[in-house]
Amino acid sequence: MATSVGQVFEVYASKSEADAKALASSKPGAMCFTTDTHRIVFNGVVYNLVEIINNLTDGNTNKALSAAMGKKLQDEKLAKTDVVNGLMSDATDKPLSAAQGKYLNSLLMDNKLLINYGGAQDSTDDTTIKTYMGADSTTFYNRLMRGATLVDVSTDNWIINIQEVNTSKVVLAGVRFQSYSLYANIITITMSNGKFTNLVTSVANRYMPSVINNLTSSDTANALSAAQGKILNDKISALGSVYRIKGSKTNISEVLALTDAKVGDVWNVTNAFSLGGKPYPANTNVVCITATNSSNHDDRNWDPIGGTVDLSPYAKKDEIVNNLTSTDTDKTLSAAMGKKLNDEKLSKNDASGTYATKTALNDAAPYVLPGNMTGFLMGTLTTAEDAKKVFGTPKQVKDAWTAGKVFIGNRDMGAGVASTNGGIPLTVQQDSASNTFYVVAIDTLIQRIVSFRLPYTDDSTWKDATNYKSSDLHPETGIKIQ
Repeated sequence: MATSVGQVFEVYASKSEADAKALASSKPGAMCFTTDTHRIVFNGVVYNLVEIINNLTDGNTNKALSAAMGKKLQDEKLAKTDVVNGLMSDATDKPLSAAQGKYLNSLLMDNKLLINYGGAQDSTDDTTIKTYMGADSTTFYNRLMRGATLVDVSTDNWIINIQEVNTSKVVLAGVRFQSYSLYANIITITMSNGKFTNLVTSVANRYMPSVINNLTSSDTANALSAAQGKILNDKISALGSVYRIKGSKTNISEVLALTDAKVGDVWNVTNAFSLGGKPYPANTNVVCITATNSSNHDDRNWDPIGGTVDLSPYAKKDEIVNNLTSTDTDKTLSAAMGKKLNDEKLSKNDASGTYATKTALNDAAPYVLPGNMTGFLMGTLTTAEDAKKVFGTPKQVKDAWTAGKVFIGNRDMGAGVASTNGGIPLTVQQDSASNTFYVVAIDTLIQRIVSFRLPYTDDSTWKDATNYKSSDLHPETGIKIQ
């Protein structure tokens, strides 16, 4: 290639890079600004043009940084001497070394206990307990003290919380939900001389009822909605008073003399009489329509069932309408039209399934404890006398249990805790062989579970409650067993 020394310097601004390189052989003094690669070619040598960036936000790798930005980095750079390679410094303006970060990460990643929580069984064997707890007793204790993550490796998926840790004893509390039931599993482990010495499990569960919003379900374990309760109450109110046959009186004056008659009481009067100015034949029944008392007991409290009949409200033959198009309000419908309506009406049997009998309503009603069960929730009132005040007599509880009724408790904690009447679901089981009821109560308002045994001597006498246990449901720490 010819030398450019002594040659005329020429500048070309419209050459491709290939043309610029080729031109160097004939015109070594030519400098070309290429149009395709935006570079400079002089005497066959290609020179790159670099854009200078004066900020620290551009991520382009083909551009140069300005000296000003270099100075800024120099002024603000992190000195190696500022990096702290230890865990004893309290400095808030110095970074931790990568080595110490790695050490801390290893503690977090390694500080786990893989526990076979669902498979653990009572045992006094050190090797067996090691298998359940996933570590020997020393490692187990040390990891717990460093805040180990507890993982249940069984298929039950228990959520495990630490309730107590010391060198000789550890208490773990597990909780899980399954099929509308809350399960609690408390595991107590003792240790001595670097070995596990004992493991004891305690499992309990409580069904959490759902709300049924219909009157067709025969479910005895779940609750009826308030809306359906209102429907039932409205139907009961619409039934009116029920007649109660009380017996016979010779004269109407004996009936009018009654000062304790209730609405619905019915008496048969064997002699003819007059009531309200109208005559009635012998053996006419009268019903109480307004309860009587010492100052209110006359013929206005009673209404005859039968006797003289006034036919004036009845229609005459020419007032009978034999069609279904008439709009007359003072005429009656013929039997033929009545038959037509009867043939086309909804059958009584078709509608019967939408109404509940009084017996069915009584059977469906829950057994609501007559007393305030605050003492039993807190474990302060558990004597035989307390049991009678809260639960009623043993016979009442037995009858309700035998009938399959739902048990509902109420409590008033005071001190700003809302009163709940009929709102605490109870699980009650009877052991007739030992004359004992087993009771579990869950109060979600104060997040507490209690269980106890309630023995009795006979249908009217309780014994003191025993085996009282309580659990606090806490949103952060889980269940705390006292």
